[in-house]
Amino acid sequence: MADEQGTSTGAVAADPNRGTVIRISKPEEGSAKGEFWAVLRAVVFLIVGILVLGYIIG
Repeated sequence: MADEQGTSTGAVAADPNRGTVIRISKPEEGSAKGEFWAVLRAVVFLIVGILVLGYIIG
């Protein structure tokens, strides 16, 4: 089906005034700034924890 503008109903028209910012966080969670550093810090803590556990067991 087509609407009065001649586009299909499943198509979404791009708004040229809007940027292409992809938000991965909900508004109530705050902005996604610093998320990379939080994930990196968690990975470093995980690796250090595994190394310490391996040292204690070994």
